[in-house]
Amino acid sequence: MLQSAPNNNAAMTFMVFSPDGSKMATGGIEKNCVVWDVASLRTPTPRAHTIGDGRNVYAAAFSPFGDRIVTSFDDGSCTVWNADTGEALVIVQEHTGPVWAVAFSQDGKRIASGSDDGTVKVVDSYTGDTVLELNEHNGTVNAVAFSPEGRFLASAAT
Repeated sequence: MLQSAPNNNAAMTFMVFSPDGSKMATGGIEKNCVVWDVASLRTPTPRAHTIGDGRNVYAAAFSPFGDRIVTSFDDGSCTVWNADTGEALVIVQEHTGPVWAVAFSQDGKRIASGSDDGTVKVVDSYTGDTVLELNEHNGTVNAVAFSPEGRFLASAAT
């Protein structure tokens, strides 16, 4: 199926599908993340709900089960939301600069984030407690990824 992404004439910084393909999240400098019902995208009024609180959203990732979504913001924070209701579940203020990359571990227990401050942080996705901090980069961390079995974490910076 080929379909243009819904857009409110704002610059998007991300577009991600849930693991089962039933939801898609879009967002950016429109200051929210919109979670779309993929099955309704071809209708004149697609079903969607907005999560966020008016901050620029730079990245998002669904949990492996698609029930939660993490978003990252320009203020150095990340929030874990209920992907179906938009309820904020965990707020993490770990970075001192905008957060450009987020990823869930394959078991959904950890979230990695990368920031302008050159750090990669790993937190517990249910409590927000810091598990690991890496200070190896000299520039903006713009990508983070867990390996499929969860043994490795990769990051890239500019």
